[in-house]
Amino acid sequence: MNFFGKPRTPSAGAQPPPARGGSQQVDTAQSIQDLAKAIETLEKRQAHLEKQQDRLVEEAKEKMKKKDKKGAMYCLKKKKMQQKQIESIMGTMITMEEQKMALENAATNRLAVDAISNSNVALKNSMSGYDAEKVQEIMDDVNDGIQDSEEIGNVLARGLGGDDIMEDDELLAEFNELEQEELQSTLFKVPDVPAGLPADGEALNMPEAPSGQPAAAAAEEEEDEDARVLRELEASMAM
Repeated sequence: MNFFGKPRTPSAGAQPPPARGGSQQVDTAQSIQDLAKAIETLEKRQAHLEKQQDRLVEEAKEKMKKKDKKGAMYCLKKKKMQQKQIESIMGTMITMEEQKMALENAATNRLAVDAISNSNVALKNSMSGYDAEKVQEIMDDVNDGIQDSEEIGNVLARGLGGDDIMEDDELLAEFNELEQEELQSTLFKVPDVPAGLPADGEALNMPEAPSGQPAAAAAEEEEDEDARVLRELEASMAM
């Protein structure tokens, strides 16, 4: 028999509560944020208790002035109790700080491990289908191609005759003969008479010598004449 009425039926669309003891995925970033908020709250609580301690000390001093020993002792007792709370809060904050740092380190390590794992997968994918033996085969093919290209170039450089032009004896003999003829014509060649020179028996047309007194001498003579006139003028003024 049900003594407490009918059981409540869950509304449509309502999510059932999570089972106790079940594994739930916890967000690391959210956990770090929650710890930071809790530490901030504890710091504010600690600052409030320290202010109350200062106020209790002042009240105890006032009661001592009034000879109220019991009231002063009561204030000191409350201060002592608050000091225990402060010490408990500090211990809790230290534990939470350690947990927060551990989560941050775990998150950093997770990022590093994920990056290394992803790079390893990318490296394997980029080198898939290749091994040392296959790479060596590729390099051998490249070297063979280079050698074939060099041989083809050498064949083309020899020309259609198939022989090196510098090793043809007939061509070398003809070249040496032409070189000797050019040397002899250069050694025994009579130089031509420069244009403009007179023929045999003709006089050279030379420029005429300047007539009259040079300009420098004329200037000097003019200066002497001026000096003479100046001396005569000074003599006439002295008389």
